[in-house]
Amino acid sequence: MSELRHRVSHAPARACAGLLLLALGSAFAAGPVQPSAMLAAEPGDSAWQIAAAGTALEAQAPAVRRHDDLLFWTLPGGQREPATAAHLLIAAPYAQVQAAVRGVVQAQGGFQEGNETLPLSYLPDDWGRVLLSRRQDLRAALAERFAQPMLQAAVEQGALTEEEARTRLQQARERSDWAPQDRAELAVFRETRYAEYCATRSERQGLSGRLELRVCVFDMTAAMGHATTALSIERTDNYANPDYSVIRQITQFNPLGGASQPSRLSQRVVPAVLFQAVRQALAASVPQQPVRVAASPLAWTLPPQRARAAPAIAFVPPRNDVPLLPFDALPWDALGGELATADSGARYPRDLLALPDGDLLLSMQVLGGTGASTRLWRLHHDGTRWQTETVWQGEGGAQRLMSDAQGSRVWFLAGAAGESAVLYAYDVASRRLHRYRVDGEGSDGDARWELDAAQRPVYFDHSYAGGGGAFGSSRFTLNAPTAAVPAADGPWAFAPVFGAPRQALMDAAKKGNAQLWPVRLRDPHALWVEDAQGIAALDPTSGRVLRAFALPQRFGRPDPADASGVAQWVPTPLGSLQGRWIASGFVLMLADHGTGTPQFAPSGASKAQPEARFVGMHVLDMDDGRVRLSALLGCTDALKAAARSAHGRLLALGSDAPAAAGPQLALWQIAAAQTPLRLASPARGSLNALAFSWDGATLWALTDGGLLRWSLPLALRDPAGAGSYPEHAKY
Repeated sequence: MSELRHRVSHAPARACAGLLLLALGSAFAAGPVQPSAMLAAEPGDSAWQIAAAGTALEAQAPAVRRHDDLLFWTLPGGQREPATAAHLLIAAPYAQVQAAVRGVVQAQGGFQEGNETLPLSYLPDDWGRVLLSRRQDLRAALAERFAQPMLQAAVEQGALTEEEARTRLQQARERSDWAPQDRAELAVFRETRYAEYCATRSERQGLSGRLELRVCVFDMTAAMGHATTALSIERTDNYANPDYSVIRQITQFNPLGGASQPSRLSQRVVPAVLFQAVRQALAASVPQQPVRVAASPLAWTLPPQRARAAPAIAFVPPRNDVPLLPFDALPWDALGGELATADSGARYPRDLLALPDGDLLLSMQVLGGTGASTRLWRLHHDGTRWQTETVWQGEGGAQRLMSDAQGSRVWFLAGAAGESAVLYAYDVASRRLHRYRVDGEGSDGDARWELDAAQRPVYFDHSYAGGGGAFGSSRFTLNAPTAAVPAADGPWAFAPVFGAPRQALMDAAKKGNAQLWPVRLRDPHALWVEDAQGIAALDPTSGRVLRAFALPQRFGRPDPADASGVAQWVPTPLGSLQGRWIASGFVLMLADHGTGTPQFAPSGASKAQPEARFVGMHVLDMDDGRVRLSALLGCTDALKAAARSAHGRLLALGSDAPAAAGPQLALWQIAAAQTPLRLASPARGSLNALAFSWDGATLWALTDGGLLRWSLPLALRDPAGAGSYPEHAKY
């Protein structure tokens, strides 16, 4: 059988083959297939062809056994895919189109016919989206019925700001994917009706097979605003699986449930004989109008007018035309004492913290002959060499070290052998270690602790509220001490402060993480959090949102229409009260241009420009919400460490370079929004943490091979003062 091909010039495909049903659409002229009669293709149009079923389907498929010709979609690269349904659209009155199709049906014979007049709410989902994409009045009615009351409740309960609610209401008015049950609740969808004609023919195939051919015609005038009719053609072939056997079913029994091999198979196809006959009948009945053909009705949806585009990104990579700052390497052997030997086992550094007197605290897991243990050391340089003092040793923990604003007390969470983790407070001056068992809710499992504005540890977690409320039951919870830090070791009572409903409004994020988590920023007037939309300030006593700022995209492939989602594989967001900024990490899949700066564009990657992960941090102004800087560290799998100087003048970022090429680091001057110098680094080793010294003279790095130290120029030093202190975060 020679193939009949029908091609149109078309724009580049918008989606891969796996998304064909959502992306392909073709426009054709009526009448015989002549190149001179073809219409210019619209964006997204593709091509179809008629070919024998045996060129693509298995030999046992009914269409092959019947020697059917089928409709195929032509894919990029000359490949093709059998159509599972054909959708046609023509600008002509329903009665005229229905009469033409009915003539074909009666000529082919064996069909059962039916006519109905149905409410608009009964439109199939994809056609319902076509309707809503073209009817602003219907979208607005749905938004006001379902979204507006929920958003009003969210504002009243402190989950959203009024500006956020207005934006979300406008976004709801743009939606075309409202559920059928939502549409059915509005009178306009129940009272407005459309005509539908369907013809079905069922026939046997072999001993037990059955083929059901169906063609439907329905009036889409309500969607298009002028006389328009839509059609769908498909056949479902149901037949016995030739590879099925009872013996194989028994021997391959799956105890977890489900048949290992189905006894029957089902396949959807579009027979060419009916498809071509319908097209020819329409061409004869309405010769002045083209017949449009698509794999999905979604080809005819109109793009929404976005209420607010995602914030733009202008990457600032490290400069190559600035001086190179050398580093000093302090390998473990050079640090002496127990840190140098450490049972001669494998070392896994955890965290590094600089103290006001120039000492360092360093935590590490050590695997030795006696098993695994975690240790916390204090390092002091006596003017000649480093001295090492053990502060704590236990089974696990000390993953994160945090100092109070004065540098007088250091907090960490750790556990001794056979015990649950407890809070430890290390007095820097007296070198005494206190141990507190947290009593109360919200301190177990996945809870995260931070220091608050009173320099006390508080716990953050997520929970569910009973009843769900008007917009969901997810809550972001804060648990705080009920009393001051105890003078003696022992229990310390914590109690819930609030369960913020804002979490429920973030759960719909489609990329990255949707959970709220605190920013590392001890603001006495607000609790700053990162959420799926950006950065928000909550009332520290009630959890009500005070302010909210949108961030540029932080995770995934570029999507100018949706910047939601918190990045994975990045440090905790970091802020500076004195600098008035908050930095949030990003991990974006961008086209790799080699040495050039990647562009944040929706075009994606090509074979010549493969995708790669690029990491960095967006620096947000706390006062006006503008993005001061999108600091791009470079191409690597994760952003492992971030640190800021005491007044927030400097931001250091670090990770591991690709191909195990050593640490990858950069230092940004926030006010200038650029890197004033380059940080030299070793060719080997893995980074764990970064930390600025309190006097602002040194940037420290913790690696698997030891410590790295950069002595900063005088012009860049940012020493701590009253109320200011260096801070760091790590992944």
